[in-house]
Amino acid sequence: MLFNLFIIEFGSGKILFEKSFAELAKDSHLFSGMVSTLNLLAREIHIGELSNFSTNEFNFIISASEKIMVVLIVDSNENMKEANKIAYEINKRFQKRYSPINSNSGRSSTYYEDFYMEIEPLLSKTQDNNLLDVGLFLRDIIGGDLHVLTSIYFDFVLDLGAKELFHDFRNLIFVKILDQGKELNQIEESLKYARDLELLSDFCEVNTNLLNYFPSKIIFITENTSDEVISKLKTSNNYDKNGFLIRCKRIDSDIKDLTFFKCKIEMWKMSQNEFEILI
Repeated sequence: MLFNLFIIEFGSGKILFEKSFAELAKDSHLFSGMVSTLNLLAREIHIGELSNFSTNEFNFIISASEKIMVVLIVDSNENMKEANKIAYEINKRFQKRYSPINSNSGRSSTYYEDFYMEIEPLLSKTQDNNLLDVGLFLRDIIGGDLHVLTSIYFDFVLDLGAKELFHDFRNLIFVKILDQGKELNQIEESLKYARDLELLSDFCEVNTNLLNYFPSKIIFITENTSDEVISKLKTSNNYDKNGFLIRCKRIDSDIKDLTFFKCKIEMWKMSQNEFEILI
């Protein structure tokens, strides 16, 4: 999945073009300054130029030329070979369209905005690019604020606000799109992750009350799944007639009524942007 696209001018580190595809907390100017500085340092000490690099959450795909650097921020599941081709093609097209490139030429900040129309077909080729489309479609159906997660256990959180007026607890829906053939394993891992509340490291501030961010509902989405998966989910030890009862390991067991939370679990079947609730 593609999260961000930057086109950065060498030397100045100025962002000439930027496109964000997910609501991720990033300082664009700080990021462009870091990448530009690293690349200039590599040039100065004659060790080549900055190439692709990774963190534990993202892959950074870089296509550099004399004047500009194209940076794609993608997740760890992205097809790297395809992403490199796309970054190279974007670089080539940008130079051809806007040469000579000079941020001090008096051009306004909106000068490069229409470049997106030219590269949109390219970006649609990125692997799992429809992931965000599913999230936006769910937001239209359910409502709330959409947050795209970098966790491998859940893909989105839909925040529908406080559960009750003047109440601190949030009405949160966690969403996971399942890979065919891996459903049972992914469901088990995602539920364990939710129980332990470790998802919060991807979603909220460190000092936020953990109880505010426990899910009120978890939705698993599948395109095709077997009766075995549905049966397994229905007969899970955590399942009762009202949904799932998930225990939070991080909550002190002595706190009355806070050791367990009811969390409704649903499985949806997705077909051509239409959803059928299986359980």
